[in-house]
Order: sequence, then C-alpha cells, then structure tokens
Amino acid sequence: IPNLSPNLRRGRRLEKKPKFTPHFICQELCTLRQKQGHSLALVASRIGVTPTRLGCWERGNHRPTLDEVDRWAQALGWELD
Repeated sequence: IPNLSPNLRRGRRLEKKPKFTPHFICQELCTLRQKQGHSLALVASRIGVTPTRLGCWERGNHRPTLDEVDRWAQALGWELD
C-alpha cells in the first residue's frame, strides 16, 4: 500500500512521543536540582516556598502552579518556553 508510512506498511508500532505531564516536568526539575548539587532549602528559598512544599512537588504529592514551575526552572537556570 503506497500511501501508508513505512512504519504502518511493515506492521511496526509507531513510537509514542513523551508526554510532558506536570509530574514529568517536576521529576525533571528534581533531577536537575540534584545534578547541580543544590539543596531543597536553597532552591526553595530562590522560589519563595518552603523546602517541605518543594519536596512535595518533587515527590508528586502536590502540583505546583505554572507560575511556580516557571520560578522553579529559573532558580535552576532554565527558562520555560
């Protein structure tokens, strides 16, 4: 069948793109914080929240607002587009 993509013609599964869910973004920011060697207290103070609150975001117990995620990323030297 010439009109189908090569993946469909050969019966291959299409690769799924990663979903950028709030939990995924929080996990990525947590990993970035750890790789940079920053403590919860340091990053939390840069964001303007308590270390407990930041820890809850990193564990997925609570979801930060978009503004909080933006401040979190900026505290680690990243900008969200």
